[in-house]
Amino acid sequence: MKFPSKMGFSPCWPFILFFTTAIIFSNCGNEKTCEQKKELKKDSFAKDTLVKTEKKKIYERKYNDIARFIAGMPADSNSTLDSSLLVDKEWQKFSKNMEARWQKYDSTRLQKISAWAKKEIPDSVSHTLFYPFSGPDFLNAEIFFPNSDTMVLVGLEPRGKIPVIRKNSSDSLEKYLNEVERSLNSILNFSFFRTLSMKKDLEQKEVNGTIPVMLLFLVRTGNFIENIQMIYLAPSGKIIYSDAEADSIKTQGVEITFHKTGEEKPRILFYFSVDLSDAGVKNKTPQFVSFVNELGTVTTFLKSASYLMHKNYFSVIRSLILKQSDLLLQDDSGIPLKFFSDSIWNNKFYGTYTGTIPMFSAHKQEDLVKAYQDKTNVKSLEFGIGYRWHKNESNLMLSKKKKK
Repeated sequence: MKFPSKMGFSPCWPFILFFTTAIIFSNCGNEKTCEQKKELKKDSFAKDTLVKTEKKKIYERKYNDIARFIAGMPADSNSTLDSSLLVDKEWQKFSKNMEARWQKYDSTRLQKISAWAKKEIPDSVSHTLFYPFSGPDFLNAEIFFPNSDTMVLVGLEPRGKIPVIRKNSSDSLEKYLNEVERSLNSILNFSFFRTLSMKKDLEQKEVNGTIPVMLLFLVRTGNFIENIQMIYLAPSGKIIYSDAEADSIKTQGVEITFHKTGEEKPRILFYFSVDLSDAGVKNKTPQFVSFVNELGTVTTFLKSASYLMHKNYFSVIRSLILKQSDLLLQDDSGIPLKFFSDSIWNNKFYGTYTGTIPMFSAHKQEDLVKAYQDKTNVKSLEFGIGYRWHKNESNLMLSKKKKK
């Protein structure tokens, strides 16, 4: 599968997006841009009652233009960007390097994951993807589950801000681009990141949080961004778009509407900043559990999840996933095998499992070691993933709920 152009022990992504450069936008593009309004359809969103729409959602192509710029991709026709930015020698150098490195990453990793997913993940899975402990990892969500109409990503990282770039000095563009390029080293060599590094990288003054990261990966995986809206969850679990009503609401998120290039059907990406521990969802954000309950049947993806659901104080999210998932794809850092009753689940195993990396040695699963010794139910894995990111060291488990 061709596409146009996380290091440490965390389920999240610290992609450094530090910039104080300039993008100059016109108030509107032309054609089907700011003047075009349309209601967004949530075809895969199980319960329309979740959405409390305060206003019509506007098609804002400037967001796609921003994303392409920070991803080092050429501007689309009718771009709202100041064209002078794209002839800047530093941006052109950055763009060339980004493209070359991304194409290498695509050919050595992304194409292999895509081919595996097409072969192993059933077409009948829910088109609503739930990816807790993800941080802003839209990239893996999209590569493994490209047919998801709705994606719900969750992490501790703040949603952040939509990139706004101001040209303050001649060297600011170079500084930003160098930071972006350096951050690629982790993406190209590992599949996870250090929590402390991520926290620092996603709390920059000018550009912070998960939004810039998700925008970059959205366009790099062949998508067009239609709109971005800041959202909140009411106590009932309904989505609120009005800031005026959200002063006291703790659950904050972002909703990004996009579509695959060449298609028109809108897709929706939600990201929520939520503490998924039992204390967090019971005492701080119970509305998030209500929101997930209303999603209905989902497909769940778990990767580099820090073995949190091995602990007793992450029982709420663990039970929620097991209840609502029809299909679950995870590495060994997700939900322990002992929670998958043979009477309820069919499990398939991929790759290799002999234990964890040293930091997580307390979470070695002897029953999972035994399961991998039965070679009749273990298939090879042609790519690395998770904390053991090297090929021939990684593992995945695909669990499908049995029909009643």
